[in-house]
Amino acid sequence: MEKNTTLTFDKIAIYTVFYIILFFSLYAAMPYILPFVLGAIVALICEPLINLLVQKFKFNRKATSIIAVLIVFGIFSTLIGILIANIVNELITLSSMLPIAIEWFKTEGPKFIDNLSSYLARLDPAIADSIKKSADKFFSGSFSTVMTGINYLINWLMKIPGVFMVYLFSLLTAIYVSIDFQSIKKRVSSFLSRNKGNNVKKVIVEGNRMIGKYILAYLLLISITFVEAYIGTSILNIKYAVILSIITAICDILPILGPGTVLNSLAVIFMIRGDYVRGIGLFVLYIIITVVRQVLEPKVVSSSLGVHPLAIIMALFIGLKAHGFAGMIFTIFYVVFYNVLKRVGYFNIDTEPPENKKTIEEGNLQN
Repeated sequence: MEKNTTLTFDKIAIYTVFYIILFFSLYAAMPYILPFVLGAIVALICEPLINLLVQKFKFNRKATSIIAVLIVFGIFSTLIGILIANIVNELITLSSMLPIAIEWFKTEGPKFIDNLSSYLARLDPAIADSIKKSADKFFSGSFSTVMTGINYLINWLMKIPGVFMVYLFSLLTAIYVSIDFQSIKKRVSSFLSRNKGNNVKKVIVEGNRMIGKYILAYLLLISITFVEAYIGTSILNIKYAVILSIITAICDILPILGPGTVLNSLAVIFMIRGDYVRGIGLFVLYIIITVVRQVLEPKVVSSSLGVHPLAIIMALFIGLKAHGFAGMIFTIFYVVFYNVLKRVGYFNIDTEPPENKKTIEEGNLQN
């Protein structure tokens, strides 16, 4: 028993060291290999369609690959273009109203805090004084916070030429990988066969399957949150519905923030302004999104990964506490790949003596 425990611990230690080296190597290399990774992913997406057209309709693979990749990139580009156009349109409108909103916020916000402090002073003066100091600090720094956000947006826009370069190289990579996909697949299979890589092939297949399901699960959850937020803000006739819905969906996927970061904050602002219908409506929308997420997430993610929800929660918390979003990605995929290796039998220890194992196998054959 002690020997088996030691062997299992050794395997986990080897896996941990290998995973850390691989993760940080990919993390450091990602800015240089991103176009090729994206191109390979697009090629994999196109492969079923290409195979269907080549095998069933006898199309030329080279021409079919080029057309299929261009169609996929065209669809993605159109969707992204529509999204960016809506965001830019709403940002232009928002920027024209931003000075008025900031001035209103700096004027009406302190008034609301003063009224709240006056009420709380009847209960405990220390609480009122603390709220007053925090509010003064917040409102005095609100303008600098907005300017920081604008500077960040400008810096992001300056990176657009680099984005187009990544897009171009991803397109070229996808085309060439799609054209030679069968050849690449045969070479990889031949290499693994010569090196007795059956276990490696199992790990690759299982890993691809689980990662694909994991990504699809969260894309589905993000999409549902976006649709709910967009429908809700549109019904309430709130401006900038697209931007608010995108931010809500992004916040929803981050466990520390959640959709309440956007919806509840906006609801409070509407309540301060006296627009109780929209304020209450946003609170109700937050409750609906939260309930739907709580119902769907355990079923979608747990079923896709086959990992206990507690393990995912621990991985999220430890990763975020250690190194923010990058730490969360590190711990999540540590759990995912551990489960992959467990499924392919890497951590299994054969505890049955040979004679017992033989007896069991003979009994199974007789049955």
